[in-house]
Formats: sequence, structure tokens, C-alpha cells
Amino acid sequence: MLKIQNHLDILNRLNRFSSGYTHINTLEELAISVEEALDDLMDIEFSGLYLYDFQEEKLKLLVAKGFTADEQVEAERTAMERHPGYVFRTKEIVNIPDTENDPEQRTISSKRGFIVRSRIFIPVLNGENAVGAFGIVSENKNQFTEEYVVILSFVCNIAGGIYGNILNQAQLRKTSLIAHETDNAVIITGKDGITEWVNPSFERLTGYSFQEVKGLRPGDLLQGADTDPADISEILKAINDKVPIEKDLLNYNKNGTPFWVRVQIQPIFNKSGELTNFISLQRDITEQKKAHDKLESVSIRLSTLIKNLRSGILVEDQYRNIALINQAFCDLFNIPVEPEFLLGMNCSNSAEETKNMFKNPQYFIGRIDEILRDKSPVISEILELIDGRTFERDYIPIFMEEKFLGNLWEYRDITARKQIENDLMKAKNEAESANAAKSMFLANMSHEIRTPLNAVIGLSKLIRSTNLSPDQKKLNDNLMVSGENLLGIINEILDFSKIEAGKIDLETIPFNLQESFDRVYTFLEHAADEKMIAMTTRFDPQIKKPVLGDSVRLQQILINLVSNAIKFTPSGSVEMSCKLVRETETNYSLLFAVKDTGIGISDDKQKTIFEKFKQEDESVTRVFGGTGLGLAISRQLVELMGGELQLESEKGKGSRFFFTIDLQLTDLNAIFEMNRKILINPETLRGKQILVVEDNQFNQFIVKSIIEGWNSIVTIAENGLEAIEKVGEKTFDIILMDMQMPVLDGCSATKILRRERHLTTPVIALTAFATQDAIAQAHDAGMDDYITKPFEEDLLYAQILKWLNILPEYISAAEADTLKGQDSEGEPEIQYDLDKLSRLLGDKTSDIISMSEKFIEFTPGYCQSLFEAFDQNNLDELATAAHKIKSSMDIFASNNLRSNIRMIHEYAKTKRHTERLPKLINYLKINMPILIKQLREKVIIFKKSIGK
Repeated sequence: MLKIQNHLDILNRLNRFSSGYTHINTLEELAISVEEALDDLMDIEFSGLYLYDFQEEKLKLLVAKGFTADEQVEAERTAMERHPGYVFRTKEIVNIPDTENDPEQRTISSKRGFIVRSRIFIPVLNGENAVGAFGIVSENKNQFTEEYVVILSFVCNIAGGIYGNILNQAQLRKTSLIAHETDNAVIITGKDGITEWVNPSFERLTGYSFQEVKGLRPGDLLQGADTDPADISEILKAINDKVPIEKDLLNYNKNGTPFWVRVQIQPIFNKSGELTNFISLQRDITEQKKAHDKLESVSIRLSTLIKNLRSGILVEDQYRNIALINQAFCDLFNIPVEPEFLLGMNCSNSAEETKNMFKNPQYFIGRIDEILRDKSPVISEILELIDGRTFERDYIPIFMEEKFLGNLWEYRDITARKQIENDLMKAKNEAESANAAKSMFLANMSHEIRTPLNAVIGLSKLIRSTNLSPDQKKLNDNLMVSGENLLGIINEILDFSKIEAGKIDLETIPFNLQESFDRVYTFLEHAADEKMIAMTTRFDPQIKKPVLGDSVRLQQILINLVSNAIKFTPSGSVEMSCKLVRETETNYSLLFAVKDTGIGISDDKQKTIFEKFKQEDESVTRVFGGTGLGLAISRQLVELMGGELQLESEKGKGSRFFFTIDLQLTDLNAIFEMNRKILINPETLRGKQILVVEDNQFNQFIVKSIIEGWNSIVTIAENGLEAIEKVGEKTFDIILMDMQMPVLDGCSATKILRRERHLTTPVIALTAFATQDAIAQAHDAGMDDYITKPFEEDLLYAQILKWLNILPEYISAAEADTLKGQDSEGEPEIQYDLDKLSRLLGDKTSDIISMSEKFIEFTPGYCQSLFEAFDQNNLDELATAAHKIKSSMDIFASNNLRSNIRMIHEYAKTKRHTERLPKLINYLKINMPILIKQLREKVIIFKKSIGK
């Protein structure tokens, strides 16, 4: 029901509502104004103002008079399915005087706490566009007259205009904020082109402030002498035509510095279609322009380069029209036309026209079709021509941003190169044949030398276990050393042959770096002593953890380097060092170095010193000896370990060889397992029947003597045929089989025993052959294992136990060394060595006697002080006592005792590996009295010789 009946009064109040249009800036203010205006004019109990949210795409209920909270939520949720949505979509007024008489039932009703008898819904319009709906409902029918419709339509149209204005203001605020924050320069001008606003980015880019450009045309300030007039004319025409334009333009900043921008100018129109403003967006593209110009320059140079390449180049577009072709391509395919005249021609039939140039024409055509279909790069495809030439072809599909743009073909005449490759292949095959012959020669040489060498070393070991005089033992030991040196030379040659053939594999076993380092020192200190060279070591005390690697090969490298250093150092010193470079959770990075004060190496020879059979000059080999392979082997072993053997040297001042490798860390338990030695127990193999197949009588004697020392029963067969006969006569527990023998060799005999006699007895190859091919040949023949001559007694013992499935007994390395210090008869080894003293005193017997007597007189007291310091656990005093003894022991004692006292001194001084001291002290207690006794006996002999 209308509260005011006077129509003029109604119009005045509606006019007051509409006059507040410009003061309403938010939806909340709009909702309040609509509610107040209608409450002023009408007696309304239930009403709702719905406005459309264009972002969420739904009607939102802003005025909800008479709604409970739940009803308001439900009404907004279902608005689009009910009367508000219908009115919003159709822009029709819905006036239902009586809901019980509404045959169309155009929409569903919302859930209300009362029965609705009449309703009216008016669309909220902004011009021609619906932006919402307003509705009133009543419990009574026939409540809404034509006056209601007129008043509500007026209010809704005003509300629609206000809502449109609010949306526009929000968009403008958003646009202004974006324009203010963007890195691009933004200029807003009036329709006359006069600047009304610029953003901060414009000020930064041009150097002009807003106040300086306000009221001016942007072009009057920004365009200069080199700005293209045609570009300016094109922009002005677009402005006059009121159409958008995008253009790259050269501008100038306030300081006169030119810069390039990409200008986008957009005209702005109001609702009536009238031009109101221009918005200009300017993006700085100076660097992009420079890059483009540079690319264009590169493109020109590239095109020039392609034209002058010796390779034939053909570039096709996506339609296979020629985009670029050079003279070389025309020459290769005998095309009698200048390349420029071919541009634009289609290549679809070119393969068909040139196919008869190739040995396989159909393949040539089919392959091109396949390449074009796959559009995948093809590199170095070989094509043979009937005239004897050979072409090499590359293909590259041209894509840009996943769009296919064409094909690039490159053809090269490689006829000459192919001939060289064929020649090289022929030479390679010849070299491989020669290398195979060399390997066979080395294998045969190894066998022929190792066979008698096995007898020399083996017999020396057997002689060593007999009752020899001290001088005889020394002579025999020298014989063994000579034999082992010869074996070392053979192994060196074979090692190099294996490395060259790629048949050498490094072991990965746990070991203690300090012990390997000490082992090298102990092995070579005697050689240094003989030349009266000071040999010193420096081992980084930070290296405390065991590592995984090939300790034997590492020692081989260091022995080679130190041996060379000693060999080429007439006087002075040799130092071997190991330094921790870096430690991680899993690895040590270690720097090994060997430095000497020797003859040095000239600069021009340093590059070739690592080559095989190379020494600084030929005279070196004659003077110093050697195979010339040591450094070559060492370098390649270092490379296999992941390092590089390097050299620093100066002629006449000495050399330094060094390398860095990484070794993986491991734990102490692994080291303990590796340091165990097999105990040879003569009772373990008592009564075992062992067949030794060997044609060399010396080797028969050696092997038979060793095995019978284990209480085993040995049968000898002199060749493979005799071995087969022996196997037919009796049963053996194990067979030791030589490989190269007269009548029937070991491999042939084993094949017969395995394949024809079906023998299962373990067969171990015992041979002088030491190549991978020989090992493979033995396994192929049916042999179970392989031992190379000359062999170590404990290795042969261990192999026999292994194949008889007998578990070995183990002892510690220290216990093994103690047992090794005594011979089978219990006679102590010679503990003195007077060679160095003789050289120092010029072989003057009287002086040797005098010095020896002083050593015999004072050394026991020094040793007693050392033992007392150890018993009192006084490491400092122990180090002092050991140092006092060490210098005299270097002159009088054997190698074992010298090493012993040095280790005692080192461990006491550094307080490292102190757990090893008890065994070292015990060894000293046992052998020092022997040394004194033997030396006293030697002095008596000297005195008798003088008396004579």
C-alpha cells in the first residue's frame, strides 16, 4: 500500500532519490538508498534487491527485508532458478496478483515462513543491459497496482545506472592501479590528443615528469631527428580514424638519448559511442631491437657463409620451395644454373631427377620420402654414387615455436676421406694382427723364461730351508732377489701388454694406507741404503680410516716411482709422501708424490717420458738399466684409478712425480679380514693323493718337495698322455696340470679327462703362461683354477684346500711374520748386515771390528732402556730410546730389524697405531740377542782372518 497518495509529493521524493546518484560509490550505499527510498513511499513487508556479480556469475541478494538469516541464504543460493533469475534473463516484469491463479507457473518459489499470495519482480537495467532484479511479495492477493509498477521501475532503473557507475568506477580504479604499477609507460590523453595523465614508468623511461608533459602532445616531446616520418604519419592517421594501432617507434628521452618503444594506442568511447580519450601503452624494446639488428646482421653473415661453404646447402620452406641454395650444392649435383635463379623453385621432383646419379636410385628416393615424413634430424648418412664418389648427408627440420618452417639439407663429398678411412682400417687390421703376434710372442717368452725361473726361485727357497752357513744364506738370498728381479721385469712387460689390450681389472678390496705406504718403504729402503741416499716418508696423520681399492697396484705405482727416483739419484735424498686433500663422508681424496734430488729431466723430454720404452736418452738405459716401461705402466694404472700422473722436473736438480686419486672409505673389520694369513698345517693334507703333470724335471722336484712337506703323496706324470694313463690306474684327490708339454699338452689332456673319461677330480693349471687368453683357454678346457709359475707356497696350499673343500686355518699377519723369521729347523735368520758399514769404512777390517765391538757393548743397555720405557707406558721415553738405537741399527742390522725399530720410533713419536707396539717390542726382544750373538761371532771370524 502507498504511504503517500499525492502524486506530486511522490515525484519530489523520487527526484530526491535520483539526485543522490553521484554520491553513491559502493553497493552497500546503493542497497541502503533503495531501501530508504521505497520505505519512504511504500508500506513494504517483504522485499529483495538482487544485483548480478559478473566475476562470480551469480545474483547476490543485497536488500532482504523481512527475510530470516536462513531464508536469505536460501533465496540467494536459488535466485537464478527462481523469479529473480527469470526476470534478469528475460528483462520482463513479473506481476502475479494471485499465486493461486498463475497457470504459467513460470518459476518456483523460495521457501518462506508464510504463504505468498501476490508478488512483483522488476528488472534492474543499466541502459539496455540487465544487471539485477528487485522483488516484493505479500501474504495478500492483488497488492500491486500500476502505480507500484511505475515507481518500482523508476527506482530500479536509477539503481541500475548507479550499479553500472559503481562497476565502471571499480574498473577504472583497477585500470589506474595496473597502469600505476606496470613497468610499461602509460599515457592517457583527451580526444584532442592532449596529455591528461602519465604513470611513474613513463617518468622513469623518458625523464619527463607528469607536470612537464601535462597539457602537451606526447609526440611533441618524444620524437626527434631520426624518428621515421612514415611511422609518425601512420600513427596520426590511426588517431584521426579513431582506430587502434601498434607500432615500433624511435623516441628520445629528456637527455636526448634515443630509445625504441612498441606503442599501442587504444581509443576510448563512452556508452553513446562518442570518443572520450586515448590510452597509449609504450613498452621499451631498445635491447630487443639491438638483438634483432644483431640477429639480422648475423643472418646476413650466415647467409654469406652458407653461400661460400664447400658443403652443398639447400634450404626449403614448408612447401618445399627453395629458400636458400649455394654454389657447392649445384656443383655436387651438376646443376648448370646460378644458385640465385633457383630461388622459389619447387623441389618435390628433384629427387626423381637426380636418382640415377646414385648406386641405389630407389633407396635414394624412398629415403628422402621417409626423412620428410619423419621430420627428425639425420646425421652423417652415407650415399654412394655410380661415378665412384661418396656423399655424406645431414638433414635438419626447421621449427620455430613448434611450427614447421622447412628443411635444411647438407651434402658433403667425402670420397677422399673415405679412402683415408679405408686405408686406416687396413692399417688398423694389420696393426691388430701384429699386436696379436706380439701378444703371442710375449706369452711364449713368458712361458719359456718363467719355466727355468720357477726352478731357480723354487730351488733357492728349498735351499734356504737347509742348514746353511750365514755366508751361504746371504749368497742364496741374493740369488733369490736376482730371480725375483728378473720375474719383476717379465711381469712388467706382461702388465703393459695387458693394459694395452684393456685386459687388466683393478681390485676393490679393503686395505690400510699406512701399512701399504710402510710396505713400499720397507721394500726399497735397502736399495736407498746401498746408494747411501736418504729415503724419507711423509704420511699425513689425518689419514686414519681404512679404504677400498687395489693396494697391490697402488704399491706397484709407488715402487716404480721410488725405484726410478733411487735409480736416477746419484746422491742426496728421495722423499715419498701421501697427503689428504679432501675428506667426505664416503671418500678420501689423496695426493701421492715422490720427490728426488737426482739428475732431473730436461723440458723437451718431459712430454715423452711416460711413453713405453722411453727414457730421457738411450744412454740412460745403458747406465741405469730397466725396460723403459715402469713410468708408462704407472701412468696407465693411475688413469685406471681415475687420476693423472704428472711431473715437475729441472735438469740437474731433481724431479717430482705426483698424482691425486679418490679412494672409498671402509671399516676396520674389513681390514682385519684382509690381514689374516693362511696357516700351513702339514697335518691337514696328510695322505692326500696329488698328481703333478709336469715335463720339467726341476719343476717336478720343486713341486714334489713342497707337497711332500705337507705329508701328501705325490705322483709325477711327464705329459698329458701319461697323466691320462695315471688317472686310469688310481684315484687322485687333486691334479696339478702344466699347460705346455710334449706329446699331449695340458688343455688337450684335461678335455679328454672331462669329456671322455668324465673325471670330476679338481684340476688346477700350474703353468708359466700368464695371459688372460691362457687363463680363458684353461677354463674352456675344463680346468678349475689357475696358478702362475713361479708360485708362492701358501697360494698353492690355499688353492688345494679350496678345491678339496677344506676350511683353512688363519693367523694374523704379525704371527705370520714371526713364523716367517725362522726356518724349518728353528735356526734363526742372519740378523746383521755389514754391507753399509763396509762401504762407509772402505772395507777396513780393523775399523769394522772396532765399530762392531762398540755396538755390541752399548746397544744392549739402550735396548734395556727402551724395554723399560715400554713397560712403564712412557711413549715419549720410548721414542727417545728408539731414536738412539735407530741410527746404529741402520748400519748393523738386517732389513727386518731396521724396519722394526723404525716403526717403534714412528708409532711412539706420533702416538698412532700404539696397539701394534707389543708385537714389535716382542720381536725386538727375541731378535736383538740373536743379532748381538751373531755379530760377536762375526767379529771373532774377522779377528782370525787378520791373525792369518
